Amino acid sequence: MADPVKRIERRSRRAIFQAYLENARSEKKDKVVVTDGDGRKLTHKDITQGAFALGGAIGRLTAKNERVGILLPTSAGAVIALFALLSRGRVPAMLNFTAGSKKRVVEASGLVAGLPTPNHSRFTMKLRSIAMDMARRTTPGGCSS
Repeated sequence: MADPVKRIERRSRRAIFQAYLENARSEKKDKVVVTDGDGRKLTHKDITQGAFALGGAIGRLTAKNERVGILLPTSAGAVIALFALLSRGRVPAMLNFTAGSKKRVVEASGLVAGLPTPNHSRFTMKLRSIAMDMARRTTPGGCSS
């Protein structure tokens, strides 16, 4: 029998997004893999398309290896946002949506310590626009592709 520690070390050399894509390729693309508290169901296809669509926008607004905070409720959208960041080589920082005011959560996270102040409102509005478009595409009765 193979040494389990070596097996784990070998498997852990893959990046999270790479492992997700490999798994998605090995399963049916229309298999439901995420159901959130609102009943929204996402397939591998939905997650992959959403991750690359949102990742493209995030990639234009951020730098490789940059820490990017995600302040979303636990939802299917948070999964897509996580994979979007990973797909573009960004470092996701999942922030607790229920921990209080947005400003206090971001300040407590330390994400902004020592960083130049970007134009948060432009960035937030652009992401909100992309997220709303994606929600329309994946909402039942919407124009899911």
